[in-house]
Amino acid sequence: MDKLWQHHFKYYDLFQNNSDNYRETIRLHLRRLESSKKVLDTGAGSGNLTFELLKQGKEVTAIDSNEYSLELLKEKCKDYDEKLTILNMDVQKLDLGNSEFNGASSMFVIPFIESNIKYFSEVYRVLKNGAKFTISAWAPVPDSLQGLVEPLKKELEQKGLLPKYEKEWNHIQKSDKFHIKQVERGSNFTELKMMLKDVGFKNIEELENPYGKYVYFLTCEK
Repeated sequence: MDKLWQHHFKYYDLFQNNSDNYRETIRLHLRRLESSKKVLDTGAGSGNLTFELLKQGKEVTAIDSNEYSLELLKEKCKDYDEKLTILNMDVQKLDLGNSEFNGASSMFVIPFIESNIKYFSEVYRVLKNGAKFTISAWAPVPDSLQGLVEPLKKELEQKGLLPKYEKEWNHIQKSDKFHIKQVERGSNFTELKMMLKDVGFKNIEELENPYGKYVYFLTCEK
């Protein structure tokens, strides 16, 4: 499993950072967290959202349970050391104090969490009253694999990155086929909304996103 994720993260940035849809999803998170000065980036991965939050002058705590991805994040964000805390931690059991943050993010993490109710409960606990929580995640629709892979492939072809990086693309496709099985077993928007409501979140809102039905983007607040 760890080796699969390592291969995934190795080429993730190469392709996703050349995706207009992916970059727009980052901007959606940034806009909704504009007023948040101290942000918890949960499941931060290789740090693409963390990096953009830091560029806006925010204080960011980035957490992930994959050591390799955190090494990539650390290197990517090395110019912002004074405002960045990196923690190898399970999002379902945060070793953080109550009411520490006035913003939190979750970008393409939810399908890979064992218990989203534990995850949301912990995020709720560490947020201050009125804090925003932004979530983007792959939706469990029947043709998730096509919706995940084909639009990205088309974007990369248009930008001349394929077949130049055909070997790397094949690695990503292999990991995506595994990951999509988890996506298809995941919770839909209605189920997630109920979980968020059950742990105390309010003003839960689903917003349009560049991926259409293949992704849901929502915001809520404590």
